[in-house]
Amino acid sequence: MNFKSYKPYTLANDAYLFQLFTELPANAFINKGKCGNGGTTLEILNSNRSSIIVVPNRTIVKGKRDNHLFMQDVMAEVSIRQIEIFLMKDNSSKKIITTPEGMTKIIKAATTIGLIDVLYNDWFLLLDECHSMATEIFRDGILRPMEYFWQFQSKTMISATPYFFTDPRMKLLDYYHIKIQGSLGKINLVDAFNVKATLQMLIDQSLKTGERLFIFFNSIYDFKALVKKCGLNHQNCSIYCANDREGKNIQKLGEYKSMLKAEPDNNAFTLINFFTTANFEGWDLNTDERCKMVVATDVNLPHSTVGMNKCFQAFGRWRLTDSNKHLTPELYHITNHRNRKTMKPLEEISIEYTDRAETLISHYNSLVDTKKKSI
Repeated sequence: MNFKSYKPYTLANDAYLFQLFTELPANAFINKGKCGNGGTTLEILNSNRSSIIVVPNRTIVKGKRDNHLFMQDVMAEVSIRQIEIFLMKDNSSKKIITTPEGMTKIIKAATTIGLIDVLYNDWFLLLDECHSMATEIFRDGILRPMEYFWQFQSKTMISATPYFFTDPRMKLLDYYHIKIQGSLGKINLVDAFNVKATLQMLIDQSLKTGERLFIFFNSIYDFKALVKKCGLNHQNCSIYCANDREGKNIQKLGEYKSMLKAEPDNNAFTLINFFTTANFEGWDLNTDERCKMVVATDVNLPHSTVGMNKCFQAFGRWRLTDSNKHLTPELYHITNHRNRKTMKPLEEISIEYTDRAETLISHYNSLVDTKKKSI
């Protein structure tokens, strides 16, 4: 970590960031310590400056927009002209919330109406859930905000599960490290011989007890198998995953496609709720009912083996309130292992990959030379 300065703070487990700051610090990299302690809300309600808040997905954009109607949302269906009209309003404090891909639209709109210098000099840019720039790197536009980030005079990155980036310009930012006092809860780690069978047992228990179950597992095919095996239906089961443009997820679910829902809704949860990684973060679980939250990973399904940051974010969906303090959910991480007796040391792995890379480069260069000679 190479930052301008290090600023440690402590915060109680049930406290919020507004108890530390009157506004989010500018030119900062903030590790806020835990999910749900009000970082985004603090900026939304800050009337002292206009802000662009970049969040990783549409679920967060819609949720924040619906709770704060004065904000302008920027997603695929929002036109550049709509953004121009919003930027030209007389409000002293304007708030825009956007997906990473929407950042280009905002810059184009400001440029078209001659406000790009105002945007860079007077607006505050917040990259919320900034860890997603590493965890969602497969998305074409996830890094788009970084094309503009350093041009803003006031900018900040924030996350409860941050990755530390190697960009040398990070040394221009102050590092705010929020340390949480007290326990964040206990996670029951289950070493399962069969992950799917263990999930089936938990589902059967919920069907008998009526206790709501939230399962985070990045495998639609296994959701379908569990639905069939446990005899679930659209009245007691929901599957939350992104409905891709090609409709592949609907095709995978087949006869169970009526259970597919794009975004979590506290008013629409069923007894059994499945979530793929698209919904491991970015929404609040507000419930006064006892429930179980389960993250499942299976080493035999590489796409299901999400990192610890994703697990942390999934369990962080639950929101603590005065009315549910006595109903802390049971947390489970169900996983399995390859049962390898020994692991290769890092040095050996590094040598193997270097040798493989050099071999590929050598073969490529040989092919290029051969083609040049033939020409």
